[in-house]
Amino acid sequence: MILHYIALCKPSIVLANLISLISGFIFASKYYINYTLLLFISFSMCLIIAASCVFNNYIDYNIDKKMQRTKNRILVKKLITKKNSLIYAIILTITGFLLLYHCANIIVICLAKVSFIIYVIIYSIFMKTSSPYSVLTGSISGAIPITIGYCSVTNTFDTTALLLFLIFIFWQIPHSYSLIILKFQEYKTANIPTMVSKIGIPKTKKYIKLYICIFALLTSLLTMLGHTGYTYLLTITTMNIWWIMTTIQKNIPTKNYAKKIFTQSIIIIMTFDIMISIDYHITLESLLYSNYHKSFYIK
Repeated sequence: MILHYIALCKPSIVLANLISLISGFIFASKYYINYTLLLFISFSMCLIIAASCVFNNYIDYNIDKKMQRTKNRILVKKLITKKNSLIYAIILTITGFLLLYHCANIIVICLAKVSFIIYVIIYSIFMKTSSPYSVLTGSISGAIPITIGYCSVTNTFDTTALLLFLIFIFWQIPHSYSLIILKFQEYKTANIPTMVSKIGIPKTKKYIKLYICIFALLTSLLTMLGHTGYTYLLTITTMNIWWIMTTIQKNIPTKNYAKKIFTQSIIIIMTFDIMISIDYHITLESLLYSNYHKSFYIK
């Protein structure tokens, strides 16, 4: 039964958002990391993100029954009642926000509220079943965790926070579009309007290429603005070129194309999260090592 309640929270989504949050926190912290604050922020946001996912499961119940990808979810299989899932979501929400109020600054609290409202109410209730632009709305919510991690340390929403936010928005759109292409027939069966059904697969592929190119530009700006070193830039540029090359590859079956874009998107965002977390320390250690040997040589 406990495992059913854990599964209802969509652990993979919670984990992915948590990794982004932690990377934003470490990126902002540089050489000093407040582990106590990181623990409280992470745990609070885990509860809030989990609550959002449970609400989403509750709202999407009728949709999930129609889709092959979601037909084995906990509520669809009636392993937990809808009433209990709703109570569970409310408890998670209240607990998460109470903890966040205790440990976070006002910017973080506001960002968490905005993310929660967008995902649960605007995206899940209104836009997912009525608008092909729902992905754009959902991407806003998904781009907030890294910003929360960053703002937890800086206590301000500055241009760097905005840049991180935009990086994740322009990552999420091709990530989501590739999944829709991959599962296009399922979305069609469930009567979910998508950009793919609105403009067609060929044009969607062009938008995917555009958004990936913008993502590549935005990620390079972190180095140009002095926030990351060349180790990060070389790594993320290599990954971006790999991703872009797939978008211009010809004579590739649509399913293979979508699967490849989707898989690469996960690898690339994980690489990004890791590199912004460790790049500063790599650069700092290299500088200290270089200075030590320079001073030794002079002596």
